[in-house]
Amino acid sequence: MRWLACRCGIDEEACHVDDELDRIVHVSDTVQVPQIKSAWAAGSFTITPSPDVDAVASPMEDAMKYFAIEFDKASTGSGISTSDGDTSSDNSKDDSFEGFVATSRLEETWASKTDCHMHGIMTEGQSFTAEREFVSFGSTKLLGERPPVVACQKGNKGYAPNQDNYSITYFKNGYTLACVFDGHGHFGHNVATRTAQTVPYFLIHNAFFATDVDAPSRYVWTQRAVETMPSEMATQLGSPRAGRSLTDAELGMLPGGAQRAIGRGMISSPDPEVALIEAFEQAHADVVAFALKEEWDITGSGTTGVAALWKGDKVWTANCGDSRCVTCALGKKTVVHATRDHKADSPTEKQRIEASGGEVRSRTFDDGFVTHRVYVKGEKYPGLAMTRSIGDDSAKSAGVIATPETESFEVDFTKKPFLLLATDGVWDFLNSEVVAHQLVNRFRNNRKWDCCTEAVEALQDLARDRWDEEEGDYCDDITSVLVPLW
Repeated sequence: MRWLACRCGIDEEACHVDDELDRIVHVSDTVQVPQIKSAWAAGSFTITPSPDVDAVASPMEDAMKYFAIEFDKASTGSGISTSDGDTSSDNSKDDSFEGFVATSRLEETWASKTDCHMHGIMTEGQSFTAEREFVSFGSTKLLGERPPVVACQKGNKGYAPNQDNYSITYFKNGYTLACVFDGHGHFGHNVATRTAQTVPYFLIHNAFFATDVDAPSRYVWTQRAVETMPSEMATQLGSPRAGRSLTDAELGMLPGGAQRAIGRGMISSPDPEVALIEAFEQAHADVVAFALKEEWDITGSGTTGVAALWKGDKVWTANCGDSRCVTCALGKKTVVHATRDHKADSPTEKQRIEASGGEVRSRTFDDGFVTHRVYVKGEKYPGLAMTRSIGDDSAKSAGVIATPETESFEVDFTKKPFLLLATDGVWDFLNSEVVAHQLVNRFRNNRKWDCCTEAVEALQDLARDRWDEEEGDYCDDITSVLVPLW
């Protein structure tokens, strides 16, 4: 099969136009177009001049008309060749294009760019309240004098597996990332497990996330610079890579100075919020492609996600859906900061849904309880309670997005701040203030941080008790990640 791409605006009748892409894709089999677009966003293949069309040397030149897509076997697991149109694959399940990050590349990243990475894994036969098992890289336990405490426990939902998952990553550049995911739908546990790994992967590989330990410069190289820089200049600069900080000497070598280089997209200022947004969006693109290979139907399956990134006294949060991160302090019983849930009854979220062709329908039950869900206008699907998620392919046309809402703030170490990231197994029947009060009281009564395991256990028990009061035998999966920051 031939795979060709061309620059926007050239031969548009033969191409599938997407204004958000730098190129537009033309393939003989149009069914593969969504896979290619998802893979492009995931950065899992490279572009080279096609040998059988008239093209110039550099794929970034305006004169370039057509490109052959050369699939990166190391990153996609695919054996597709563009030299003669033949296809082959080592994958016995599917020999079509697969635009996802291979497990080997994930593990290479944990080994080379982190001091420790941990994420939950799926196991068979879990019972009610069973703890999710995990795998770690670089260290068998979490790092620090006061490491995070994690509880990821199965709910009481019949034969349904635990659909919550989490990851904690200590990057070599001094940043730490904690993530919590809450899957929904038939394959929601698969989506949550996948994104618990890919969000930290895409973050560390993002050009807006400074990968240097010391980050000596306020500017970093972008992927565009790496792809388009003349070979002589690249040699002089020591083959720059995306995300690496520029030295003062390198800044002095930029034609026209830093501002011109920024305008041309060659360098950028490190921005963890942008990096987090793009990591979530790329994780969505990755799981769309990965689901095709694994034969998961994610038209109605997905996951919410919340992440907290910190270094020193600075914290960045990213939230997509109705999982939540709250910041508290032992010096007070109130919430210092909380992420905003993305529910269908939120006025700003509802406005986007309706502008995108979706609609929010409300239902009032006999006991007065009201639900609000998102649907494609005039249809009976997908019926999501949240307005942002990763996966849920059928909901994207109704305005449900994978873009997280991000914020940043500083904490006061003298107040002994801590974070709690949790799924809606906690938040459905406990508000943020009640949870903050519960945790602070537990710490004050024990007067030492080593009781944090007990505090998390007590919170999980309290959440289960509330589920029992409200829903009887049914209980959602419940996950809490408690992080001391001082």
